[in-house]
Amino acid sequence: MDLVEINPKAVPPVAQIISFKHFKYQKEKEARKQRANTSVSDVKGIRLSIRIGEHDLNIRVDQAISFLERGDKVKVEIILRGREMKNMNIAYEVIKKFFQMLDKNIPVRYEQEVLRQGNKVTALIIRR
Repeated sequence: MDLVEINPKAVPPVAQIISFKHFKYQKEKEARKQRANTSVSDVKGIRLSIRIGEHDLNIRVDQAISFLERGDKVKVEIILRGREMKNMNIAYEVIKKFFQMLDKNIPVRYEQEVLRQGNKVTALIIRR
């Protein structure tokens, strides 16, 4: 048996006579339990087009819902080619439509607003 300081910050400090091996095992067990409960969120990408059809958009919405329900973030991306660069407003409308369709099914919000980056229009969406 050992004299183990349980709570050194308390006034007066709390100590207990227990087996140090048992105390150490309990602390490691708590740490493992906390690590198991934490989840790292990934950023999953969904690529759209300004000429995307309604059915294809619905499939992308379903994919995004499954990603968001797992706790991941969704990066929506439209790559513009050639003359599509002149129709930037259509790309913004497609992303807004995607967001509205997604918001009907599960509550979401923008983590990063719709943003133009060269020939790409991107937005980052997370679950509320």
